[in-house]
Amino acid sequence: MSDHERRSRRRFPLELKVRYQSTNTKLAIAGAGRTLNMSSGGLLIVSPQPMQQGVRLRLTVEWPWLLDQQTPLQLVADSRVVRANGSEFAVTLNRYQFRTSGRHALVADPLIWASQPFPA
Repeated sequence: MSDHERRSRRRFPLELKVRYQSTNTKLAIAGAGRTLNMSSGGLLIVSPQPMQQGVRLRLTVEWPWLLDQQTPLQLVADSRVVRANGSEFAVTLNRYQFRTSGRHALVADPLIWASQPFPA
């Protein structure tokens, strides 16, 4: 997929907590960060851990909206790092699904929530 095709998908400036780990047993990478933006095909992530292009990761993203206005969700995705630069890296999503989460739920207006700064 070309840079133009990757960037032709609409990006949403969402800052969400993300955890990741490599799916290759020979390469033990695990960490946490936050998304800077998302599209239907990928995520831009910032993390203190440097990343290498080509690494395959399993991501878990805390989803800001609730299922049936009461059940917290998380996005779980298999991905591949397509670009890495300093503390930021971009992944393309190969497969993903939403799962229910055990974290404490807060009901929030998604438009207001998405515009707020990411809590430290």
